[in-house]
Amino acid sequence: MDPFERETRRIRLAYEEYTRDLTYAGKWSLDNPGNRAIVEERESLLRQMLSEHGFWPLTPFRILDVGCGTGTTLAR
Repeated sequence: MDPFERETRRIRLAYEEYTRDLTYAGKWSLDNPGNRAIVEERESLLRQMLSEHGFWPLTPFRILDVGCGTGTTLAR
């Protein structure tokens, strides 16, 4: 197995474990006040940075989402 295939398999197995192990669901849940605060702060800073550089709002742009997990962050 080449290194690319090995890494792809490792990542796939890690994500499968996340879905099987319910402790991960609570760990990353937005029901957790700490997680909610992190997300809100990240979104605020991201909007600020994008605005400062003329990229907010994003609606006129086409965006390629590569390696960003489920895409939830970008969608928000």
